[in-house]
Amino acid sequence: MFNFSTRIRILPRLRVGLRIQIALLGILGVVLTGAICLAGLNLAASAQVESDQSVNLRQHVLGLSANYLEAGQIATEFLRKHDEKQIDRHAGVLDAALAHLDAIETFVDQLPDGDPLKQNGALLSGLNLYKTRFQNLVAMQRALGLNENQGFQGKLREAVHNAENKLAEFDQPRLTNLMLMMRRDEKDFILHGDEKYGDEFTKRQSEFADALKVSGLSGAARDEISSLMKAYRESFNRYMVTQSSLNDEIDDFATVFQRNRPALDALVKAADERYRLSEAHATQLRQYLIWTIAGATFGIGLLAVFFRAPHCQLDRPDDAGHAKARVR
Repeated sequence: MFNFSTRIRILPRLRVGLRIQIALLGILGVVLTGAICLAGLNLAASAQVESDQSVNLRQHVLGLSANYLEAGQIATEFLRKHDEKQIDRHAGVLDAALAHLDAIETFVDQLPDGDPLKQNGALLSGLNLYKTRFQNLVAMQRALGLNENQGFQGKLREAVHNAENKLAEFDQPRLTNLMLMMRRDEKDFILHGDEKYGDEFTKRQSEFADALKVSGLSGAARDEISSLMKAYRESFNRYMVTQSSLNDEIDDFATVFQRNRPALDALVKAADERYRLSEAHATQLRQYLIWTIAGATFGIGLLAVFFRAPHCQLDRPDDAGHAKARVR
């Protein structure tokens, strides 16, 4: 027969044990979920830092690529128009490119050896060489003259005008015709830069000197015209030599510009790949965190059901015992 005092001793123990277990289960769930969230937040923060660094690196790399391309376009425009403003503009754009490269180096220096981004060292030397080549172009072009009144071009223009004005004082069709032929060779060389026009100019000079001797002009007139033609010849030769050197420098400049493109393209590709991987890693980490929290919640729910079921089974026989006791 069920003893009432026994019932009093057992039921409170079972009910208190159930409450404690439920409380412990709740605390365990909170602690476990909090730990998962805390670990996830730390990992997410780390992934975000990596992502931000990749974004920042990519922006600097793309900025460097855009600045380098723009600098090449400005240099081409300068060689076509010889505008002083283009020199200052080119310097500003190139300084911006070097600033981007400096920021890239600061980041890359922290990377391990063998990383694809480590190749920017060659790019720095390439950019410095490019800068030097452009400075050489500017120096030579200034020597030639940024316009027809400056440099060797201005001196050539002055010398030929002096010779033409003096020759115009005399009626010498042969000398005038040879002078026109020299002017044509001079302009063809200025336009095309082909040294064959310089050779033609030299031949016309020799022919002019021979024609001047038999022109019938006075000795003073011949000496003055000869002196003016000598100045014209020397001015043209200086211009021709400098222009030929400038043409060679332009070819070297174009080669240096193109030589840097593969390294820059590789750097852009490496930065894009790093950005893509960091974004994929951050997305994957967020998915893992969601699934981990969902799994932990589901597991805690199963534990709650597991711990609750035995107690429910204990309560039912006890209720039946109560019923029997009441019948008796």
